[in-house]
Amino acid sequence: MAGSSSHITILTLNVNGLNAPIKRHRVENWIKIQDPSVCCIQETHLTRRDIHRLKIKGWRKIYQANGEQKKAGVAILVSDKTDFKPSKIKRDKEGHYIMVKGSIQQEELTILNIYAPNTGAPRFIKQVLRDLQRDLDSHTIIMGDFNTPLSTLDRSTRQKERKMHMPLQKGMPFDLCFLVQSSDFKVMVNGSLFVQYFHRVPFHRVDTISVNGSVQLSYISFQVRLSTYLVSFLQTQTVIHTVQSAPGQMFSVSLQVLPMPFVTTIPGGLYPSKSIILSGTVLPSAQRFHINLCSGSHIAFHLNPRFDENAVVRNTQINNCWGSEERSLPRKMPFVRGQSFSVWILCDAHCLKVAVDGQHLFEYYHRLRNLPAINKLEVGGDIQLTHVQT
Repeated sequence: MAGSSSHITILTLNVNGLNAPIKRHRVENWIKIQDPSVCCIQETHLTRRDIHRLKIKGWRKIYQANGEQKKAGVAILVSDKTDFKPSKIKRDKEGHYIMVKGSIQQEELTILNIYAPNTGAPRFIKQVLRDLQRDLDSHTIIMGDFNTPLSTLDRSTRQKERKMHMPLQKGMPFDLCFLVQSSDFKVMVNGSLFVQYFHRVPFHRVDTISVNGSVQLSYISFQVRLSTYLVSFLQTQTVIHTVQSAPGQMFSVSLQVLPMPFVTTIPGGLYPSKSIILSGTVLPSAQRFHINLCSGSHIAFHLNPRFDENAVVRNTQINNCWGSEERSLPRKMPFVRGQSFSVWILCDAHCLKVAVDGQHLFEYYHRLRNLPAINKLEVGGDIQLTHVQT
């Protein structure tokens, strides 16, 4: 307390019912072991007729608020070792709060113990504070179980997993991309981030891909993190991996290190919902690389990460003339020298949506409107390209 060498300790505990004798005995022992000056407990579930059940040796000052039913119920217990003199008590008739004003060692103190209802808790707490505002001051301590809504940022992963909507439709093709990071998997469905799934086992122990159920597989690929030595050694090599899918079926999946510069067609050109996926590894000494979507001699979309400028430049070239550059990013440079990456380009009616490593990065509005004519992909620069899907 201010002005004194003494101090008080206050504990709070939701006991979730004290009608069972064995439960009361355990709570009593716990409080004795902790030996606080004041203990605030919630959810005693004692009715007004049952207040005599809450007895603890050495704690004769017990202030309770209880209703007519065996629910809610709060209490403030003051140790006999503490020189507390009460001056005012206010109770909620349904047992949701109790306020005790008094003095400890000649200093004023107000203790408010609240058990908020499961629904409408924020509104209830505001109302309590409004009703007691004349009694609350700078010497007030508020304790309790407030039952406030949980932020989406703090909800457990399992809660999110259960509530995700279904992104797949029967009879429709789909693309799934799993980005493995140190703390989680990021799952992309048809070019959009679907879910972030935190690891429950060390990710480096995952060594098998298994697919079963009512699905027809057309393509599986995956990449491995390549060392600098392997990047140069595998310049023209193909590493074959075997991936088990449905029982009895085996797929040979190639991890190709593609020649650079790389050029391929985009079958059917661009159209809304069309996606292009590229994976690779940035060379340790990389300065720049580029990804171009071309229409004849024009470059409809030029994606140009520049490590020497710490920028990701976007532009369009028509008749050998570049337009205005776009450089803004919502966060830091997503590409890192010596590290692998995945780029997902999703065509929309008005723009291209680009995600890097499972995170949406930017939108690039079409400057060439004839989307089907954008039918060629070019990749060049300081990267090792391992996978392309057009």
